[in-house]
Order: sequence, then C-alpha cells, then structure tokens
Amino acid sequence: MRAVLRQLVRKGRVLAARDGRRCVYRTAAARARLRRSAARRLLDTFFGGSVEQAVATLLSAAERDVSAEEAARLRRLIEDARTKGGRP
Repeated sequence: MRAVLRQLVRKGRVLAARDGRRCVYRTAAARARLRRSAARRLLDTFFGGSVEQAVATLLSAAERDVSAEEAARLRRLIEDARTKGGRP
C-alpha cells in the first residue's frame, strides 16, 4: 500500500503530510472535480450518458416527495445548465 501511495504522490494525485510519526494522505484533486468525474462515470456506466434517466431514477428512489422548494431549485439548475454551456 505504501508503494502505491508513493507512486500517487509522485504523480501528483495524492498529497502527503506528516502528523507526528505518521504520514497523512489526501487527494490532490478538488472535491467538486472529483464529484463531477464520478458523476460522469456513473452516467456512462449505468445510464448510457442519459441525464434524464439518472434524474428519473434518483427521483423514483427517493423515500419522500420532492418539496416545492427543491423542485424550484432543480428547475433553476436545469435552466442554468441549458443556458451556461451545459448539454441540453
């Protein structure tokens, strides 16, 4: 495991810091970028790249109704994605 972590540090994918006698590792990528990357893989793997199918699945899997406020926020997110370079 240490050898793998050393390779990841060398490649710049992981950052290492000393905390007393132990070494603490953390990702070098920004959390938002990691989320987008994971979401892309999820879309491609399970939904054939379809945002519509992914959202429909999430909504059907929810254990409660979507509130009016959440629905309004979702509409704004969709509109923002359409007008600011997001794929339709």
